[in-house]
Amino acid sequence: MLIPKGSFDAIRAEGIDGFRERIVRAVPRLAAEAAELGSFENVKLLSVQINRLDRWHTPGALLIGDAAHAMSPAFGVGINYAVQDAVAAARLLAPALRSGAESVIDRAAAAVQGRRERPTAMMQRIQRAVHARIATGRGVKILDDPPTRRQRIAMRLALPLLRPLAARIVGYGFRPERLR
Repeated sequence: MLIPKGSFDAIRAEGIDGFRERIVRAVPRLAAEAAELGSFENVKLLSVQINRLDRWHTPGALLIGDAAHAMSPAFGVGINYAVQDAVAAARLLAPALRSGAESVIDRAAAAVQGRRERPTAMMQRIQRAVHARIATGRGVKILDDPPTRRQRIAMRLALPLLRPLAARIVGYGFRPERLR
């Protein structure tokens, strides 16, 4: 459940019962777990940021991963993007470092950002959309319960196509990096 920054005091003012109700509205199957929350002492907030530096490099330095772009925990892709930044940096910087020329190294650092910024921005856009959909704490109704006949047919047709694509995007990102 997303709690917009600065709004936790208002939620706390509603009391722990109101908070439990929010959880159950967002994810009904967590009713038993929500009932176990005895007080707000049992609630821990994770501060989430989704942001990106305008410039990831300066002469003699390159920022990658969370230092260059903070990702939401949504889909658990932050580590994937950090590793892919590192792979791109290794591939692009190794030849530049061998040259020893500062201008070549600085251009290679800029090339890392040029290669990794767009896929990062695309995933962050998806993460922001997910946050916008679930931030209300009311959940998102995608299917009827039980699904209608039309929804079941659509799922049978769409899921075999969407599952591998979604898994690829979450697992590898929009521009997978590989070492030679």
